[in-house]
Amino acid sequence: MLAIFAGPISILIAKFKTDSLILLILKRVFQSLFIFAGMVIGGFFLMTRSMQIEIRLIGLISISLCYIGIRNEYFPNFKILNRIGIKTGRSNGKDGHGPEGQH
Repeated sequence: MLAIFAGPISILIAKFKTDSLILLILKRVFQSLFIFAGMVIGGFFLMTRSMQIEIRLIGLISISLCYIGIRNEYFPNFKILNRIGIKTGRSNGKDGHGPEGQH
């Protein structure tokens, strides 16, 4: 059960924003515990060859969701699609697709 719920719990914990340093530390401690447990159990499920394919898939999903939880907490502005050159979101008007870009 921990492999299934560790990733979503870490994502939910990352959604909570706080300005208090003590609450931020507590939030990150609890999130790191869930992420560590999800990664270890998910890695165990994924790397054990005697496991069924369904269990190995649960391990892969657990690791993926824990990664998303880490990325949401520590790198919230990191956008993979923007890094490789794919534009997402709205135009800022300076690229020829808005009122300021029309000549």
